[in-house]
Amino acid sequence: MNIIRGIGIILSFIFVVSLVSLPVRAESLGSHAVIIHQIRGPQTCCHGGTSDIFSEINSLDENKNLPLAWALRYDALVDSATIEKIKNLPRAQSLGILLEITPQLASASAVNYKGESSGSDWYSARNAFLIGYTQTERKQLIDTVFGEFHTQFGYFPTFTVAWMVDAWSLKYIHDEYGVELHEITKEQYETDSYTLYGGIFDAPYYPSLGHPLIPAPDKASQLDLVMVRQTISDLDRNYGSSFTYFTSQPNDYLQNPKTPGTNYFTSLLDQMIAQKDVGLILLGLENSAEWVDFKAEYQKQLAQIVQKQKTGEIKVFSPHEYAVLFKNQTPLNSSRMLKSPRFPEEGTVLWYFGRTYRARIQVIGGDLLLTDLRNFSPLTDVYQTQAAQVSRAYWIVPYTIDGSQQYTVKKVPSNPDIYAGHPVRSDDGVQPFGIKLSGASEAQVKQEKEVVEITVDNSRITLEPDFITTNNLNSGFVSPVKMTLVEILSNNTPQFITFAKHPRFFIIPDQANNTLALGWETPKLEQIKMATITKDQEIWKITPLTLTDSQVKELAPIFQPDLGALPLDPGTSTFYWANTTAIAGRNPIRLFVVALSILSRPTRVQSLEAKLDEAAPITAQIPGQLDTRFEPFFVDFVASRSAQSEVALKINGNSLPQTTTIKFYTDCQKEPLTCFMNRDQLKGFVSVLLQEKIAFYTKQIKDLTQKATSGIEEKIKKYLGR
Repeated sequence: MNIIRGIGIILSFIFVVSLVSLPVRAESLGSHAVIIHQIRGPQTCCHGGTSDIFSEINSLDENKNLPLAWALRYDALVDSATIEKIKNLPRAQSLGILLEITPQLASASAVNYKGESSGSDWYSARNAFLIGYTQTERKQLIDTVFGEFHTQFGYFPTFTVAWMVDAWSLKYIHDEYGVELHEITKEQYETDSYTLYGGIFDAPYYPSLGHPLIPAPDKASQLDLVMVRQTISDLDRNYGSSFTYFTSQPNDYLQNPKTPGTNYFTSLLDQMIAQKDVGLILLGLENSAEWVDFKAEYQKQLAQIVQKQKTGEIKVFSPHEYAVLFKNQTPLNSSRMLKSPRFPEEGTVLWYFGRTYRARIQVIGGDLLLTDLRNFSPLTDVYQTQAAQVSRAYWIVPYTIDGSQQYTVKKVPSNPDIYAGHPVRSDDGVQPFGIKLSGASEAQVKQEKEVVEITVDNSRITLEPDFITTNNLNSGFVSPVKMTLVEILSNNTPQFITFAKHPRFFIIPDQANNTLALGWETPKLEQIKMATITKDQEIWKITPLTLTDSQVKELAPIFQPDLGALPLDPGTSTFYWANTTAIAGRNPIRLFVVALSILSRPTRVQSLEAKLDEAAPITAQIPGQLDTRFEPFFVDFVASRSAQSEVALKINGNSLPQTTTIKFYTDCQKEPLTCFMNRDQLKGFVSVLLQEKIAFYTKQIKDLTQKATSGIEEKIKKYLGR
């Protein structure tokens, strides 16, 4: 084993030396691509995959020459049929590990699987990822899968994939097994059971030792491992999209009516090529249902990559090669900019990833608005030392401004708000909150090392690693504040703003020091300052502040919802009866429960009791592990014969004021005589059947209407495109 490691080190050294002999230019990192596929084995309980992906992709000779990478889950590693295909892969292609937990891996590691033994709730973050297990369990799970990989191939992999991985595990696989590159998922908010929101994307970075999503500000706090994010994200449109439609994943953009085909992928590819020295084109696809449904489109993507590599626009690297290249040329994180190729057109965006913050500058209404400001503070990943407690997991980089959650809804009577209730919002139908920095007309962008300068006529905006400045004295907050910075400072009156699902946001002026303090109130009404805006002669300086773990903990309801959930509030929660009548022994009466806090955010249900009439032969089927659920659930009421009862609910020890009457009717098809003798039972039976039929045909009509509409739109597009 040591000999094999030694050979790997020697080969890496030779590769590094070959790079060092080249001129070190920032541009050499531009337009580079890495292609990683996530390979699951046949364990069908847990989103199992097909091994046909290997032969289907490599059926084209041009693909065989690409340094494609394959991250293998444990059930793929122990499946002989899959391994046989893997060992016949072209030499240019490389292997890594997909760190997902299944009942099979847990059993092999002598670890108690956190979910149902059947794997039916595998999708839950605390079940599928290492974050749901103790450090001792994580070590056993990691050692088992890495050991199996070594048994099969005789070496340890240099890259891994897990859509979410805790800081302890990330450091362990780097220190113990030499992992150089890790892939986590894209920016998303409650898209799946895990949220990663507010970090760097479309570019590589070194994570801090304490938190995988937060970039390290210096060498001392840096984990020497290259972190990359799944897929290409649309710089202009993926922000605030809870469906994450606007990415290079075929299963994202092909399901979005606004991005219907391969041309959208081409535009994303061109977007990344335009970034030159900072962008990373990261592609790949899972071999599960995504491959079966979208492989034809994915093959078109690979064809474009092959073509652009021939023309010299793109260079494809294996994960190991790219990690070595990045480490050689970028030993520390540096501030960088990603910019829409169409900037400063309306709706376009410029992103800046500084040392202590992330900024989004967006063109709205002809102005440059700061609509996202994140604090890159040296925080500790909450899952580093403790296992995730509930079904959802969150990494949310603390924000002073988040335009996807702080906004004003535009009321347009003819255009209903179809996104109402979504956890985050894109720019459709809303005015994002933010700071107007200047106009946008004919804005010029210049970058000198880590400093970005935007000039518009006599206005100048400068983004530096630790702060932002503007010389526009008319800068100010947009709706709902609608005041310039000068006005707030002159009035010297604190401003308090309430955004949906948030505590109060404050702007506190300090006239004596020419400073505004921005931040959030805690549930205890204490003020946590997130940023300052200071006037120095003719310059406004915006400085994100360094936050502590304790400060972020005080704001856990918005920054760590799974650990900082407020008590259930009956007024904001939903208790919806899908039906209150049913046919006994045939179908249930179903109650949907959406447990929310006073901020209308998800919260935990510790206990739920359904009190029924003692004489009623009705059973309430309450889900198991209720206190670990952090998403809506349902309770089914069943009966084997006709029955009626009042239902009174008690949640977390508190009784709800309203009761509901439910009723089961006799199944007249099975007991015709009973229904003949009892007209009420017959009427009830017929009524339930009619309701079911109406619901069924209503859905059928809706589906047909949608298909017809989309078909007409497609014909119009084809006609206009002639």
